[in-house]
Amino acid sequence: MRLTEGMRLIEAGAADSAAARFREAIALDSTLAAAHYHLALFYRSRGQADRAIEALKRVVALQPKAASSYVDLSSACVQANRLEEAAEAFRRGVAALPDEAELHYGLGLALMAQGTQSDAVRSLRRAAELDTGMVEAQTRLAQALFELQQWDAALAAYERAAALAPQSGEVLRGMGDLYLRMGRPDQAASAYERATQADPHDFRALYGLGNAYNRLGRTEEGMRVLKQFERLSAYESQARTLRQGIKDHPGDPVYVYNLGTLNARQGRPVEAVAAFREAVFLNPGMKEAQHNLGAAYLFEEMTVEGAKSLRRAAALDSGSADTRILLSRACRSLGMAEGEVAARQAVALGGKRAEAFRELGLALIGQGRREEGMAALRRALEMDPKDAMTKALLGEMQNEK
Repeated sequence: MRLTEGMRLIEAGAADSAAARFREAIALDSTLAAAHYHLALFYRSRGQADRAIEALKRVVALQPKAASSYVDLSSACVQANRLEEAAEAFRRGVAALPDEAELHYGLGLALMAQGTQSDAVRSLRRAAELDTGMVEAQTRLAQALFELQQWDAALAAYERAAALAPQSGEVLRGMGDLYLRMGRPDQAASAYERATQADPHDFRALYGLGNAYNRLGRTEEGMRVLKQFERLSAYESQARTLRQGIKDHPGDPVYVYNLGTLNARQGRPVEAVAAFREAVFLNPGMKEAQHNLGAAYLFEEMTVEGAKSLRRAAALDSGSADTRILLSRACRSLGMAEGEVAARQAVALGGKRAEAFRELGLALIGQGRREEGMAALRRALEMDPKDAMTKALLGEMQNEK
């Protein structure tokens, strides 16, 4: 009963109370693997790695024939940088379940992390034999063989991985790295080109492509690509710093918000939406996050969601003309009269901002109030005579007369 109550409390978001129920359940019956497991998740969420690992060891003892028990234990060990224990968890799993490809694969990854590539190759080969469709096993096997400088064997593994996942940017980039090391820049360039098509943000593939072009004498293209690499590399460095900040300060929305801002500036709206949404979850009263989440939604043409976020941002920040301009745009796209209200608020707050008058004009025209709308557009053009969009709108309206 306490286990069930703990599960209900988890769903309700009451993690501390749930953990208390799980402890009570274990005190009554220490063989409840599910209670130990959920208690381990709680400890991990609180950064208590040692206690999480001990709880997961009990799960393994209670469920020695469940592959997931070993995977969860190893994952907690990796998170705590206890790499030898992570490998040992998988060794125990392989001993208990020798035909589980997932466990051989996990052991291979753990051994790679420790730098024992030869042992990793054996585990990864076995994983690939047990599950011939596991592209991850073939890819990691190729990487381990690459590090051992076994070029032909690595190429064969990459080719098998490419046959399973022909559009995988990671596989194609790895093949490019290998071809470049083997002195085959033409094939390397082809692989890198396909890798960057699969993932335009793969800065490592861009670096390889630039080098391949340079080796082929295509120096102008090489310099252009390497400049792209420098921009993306700088982004990755900043993003890595922010992700570390998020990890070190899990309840602080500022790092998440800054990551969203970075993604938005880099033209990564999907990642920006995810980050701003998380910042809002951590602090619903963070007006900047609400505003930027709304803006990111609009960029992704998720207009209904954008309007909702912008309304919340406007409620939190009574003096923001920017928020109301975006809210007017969203409401106008949805055919809502609220667009005029938001635009008038923006005009009142924005003083002489042409954009606010332009939004008001468009909102009025959308309601069939043509003359009022044109007057607002003319006012916008007076404020900014170089506003090409407003000029074009007025031209269209006048031609329709």
